[in-house]
Amino acid sequence: PDGETQWLYRHYISKYAGKVKYEESTLISGTPTSIATDPSRVYVGGCRISAAGDCDAYIRAYNKSGSVAWATPPQKAPFDLAGGYDSVNAMSAYNGNLFVAATTTTKNGDTDYLVLKIDAKTGDVLDFDQYGTSAGNGAALGIQAYKNRVVSVGSTMIWGEPEAFVKTYAAASFNTAWTAHLDLAGGYDEFSSVLVSSTTVVAAGTGTSIDGDTNVIAMAYRLSDGASKWTTPMVRDHNGGNDELVAATWYQGYGQRFMLASNMDHDLNVPGYVVSGHYAASGNDAWTNEQVRFGSVETPYALAGGRYRTFVAAAALGAGGTSSYLVGAYTANNGKAYWQDPVNDVFYARVVTATKYTEKTVYAAGCRINNDGKCSI
Repeated sequence: PDGETQWLYRHYISKYAGKVKYEESTLISGTPTSIATDPSRVYVGGCRISAAGDCDAYIRAYNKSGSVAWATPPQKAPFDLAGGYDSVNAMSAYNGNLFVAATTTTKNGDTDYLVLKIDAKTGDVLDFDQYGTSAGNGAALGIQAYKNRVVSVGSTMIWGEPEAFVKTYAAASFNTAWTAHLDLAGGYDEFSSVLVSSTTVVAAGTGTSIDGDTNVIAMAYRLSDGASKWTTPMVRDHNGGNDELVAATWYQGYGQRFMLASNMDHDLNVPGYVVSGHYAASGNDAWTNEQVRFGSVETPYALAGGRYRTFVAAAALGAGGTSSYLVGAYTANNGKAYWQDPVNDVFYARVVTATKYTEKTVYAAGCRINNDGKCSI
């Protein structure tokens, strides 16, 4: 129907020139926000509009044939705990289970941090953890399962302040292993991305500085017990103004270096974005590459990390409202632009991925603005 957002899922065969293997035919009012895979299935999560008119957290699992294996029920706990807005924000499939980071609305009207453990084969909810207080809002924004640990990140109220938050679980029992939080300067802080290696957790996000503007923040923790691995958190303010983290990824030696992409306000009030490489052992910068073009507003959407190069998908809005998408490759050891592919079309690249190690193929996807102003995949 007009004015509604519809759920669309497509499976492409990359080997055969992007031929569509199957496409979801059921119209579902809502918005998919995350995707996860395992050898058997693809899981798409997001928000579905219920009969009551509110938004329920929703997951739909697809078999390799394209048939629906299972879907979460409408208006049922824990996908709709108290009415209001509920949504899946991130998912991670591991060892036969699907771990979900979500936002849920409470009876008080605020939002809580919600993490679920679901049987990936049947869709049954094995356990869930709702965390929060009546003093304000919280949300679980990122999640990653690795080496019998499940690490979730987001924001929650601590001592009356919204702080960046990490909560780690034992994958088998779902018992809490450890928690950590970060308060930059008393304002709103959140971790929105998490990277996990065999020894290290890097949580990254956006924090409010003492001056009231926003900075990119990150902190490293020991996977086993949550002890801080850096003396102080990493805080980056690129040329003044507001900075906001968009995405994070490992690159060039798994667990050794990580890359961040963020929006920034340049000191000349020219919006742009920054891609930067950092050492996981210390949080120190390996390199920084600012992308600023006068007369253009540029926004990064996604990152893909590789051994030799890293890739970013972005959108650029130029003077006069013309838009284009941009996929860029950066040399992993120094961050220099290796190539960039600007397409002069009204197209927004939202995701990007690359074949590991060889990196001979890079995939980017997004939506194209039609003549009627609507966006199509």
